[in-house]
Amino acid sequence: MARVIFCIALASSLLLIGCAQANVSQTSEDDLMQQAPEDVPATIWKASASLRPVDEELGGAGGFVEIDVRNDLTFVPTVRLNLPPLTEGHYEAWLTRSDPPASINIGPLIQEEENGSYHLGETTIQLTDDLRQFSTVLVMNADEPVLKGTLVVVSGMRLDGLDELFGSFDE
Repeated sequence: MARVIFCIALASSLLLIGCAQANVSQTSEDDLMQQAPEDVPATIWKASASLRPVDEELGGAGGFVEIDVRNDLTFVPTVRLNLPPLTEGHYEAWLTRSDPPASINIGPLIQEEENGSYHLGETTIQLTDDLRQFSTVLVMNADEPVLKGTLVVVSGMRLDGLDELFGSFDE
């Protein structure tokens, strides 16, 4: 597991978004198969965002992000996007909040050879902040936002029921 501090500064109308820490690790199916059922983290709530182009020139670009928050203070993001191919650089997905300004990089996007769409590799991220505060999803190419959406809780525990779980972040 690697501990990473992510920072992002955006050009144009967006200024400094900020920094957030996250522990990022790859989880394989073999790792989950070796765990006893009671050791496998349970999803306690899910959130999703429909992403739309920031610039009208992108036309049919868009997609979705889904977040599964687990009872072991980790979350697993799923990303499926339709974006134009890049000649250089890569796309990255971010969760952001405005007060205080901060961002969590949820990873670089991988282009599928068959149909050209983009997805995120299997990633599990250790929470170091209360994820409820991160309500905006951005897909970036370098310092430019390409897609944007609002993260909405779609199932699971009510948000006020999570205070005990996330209380350590507020201290």
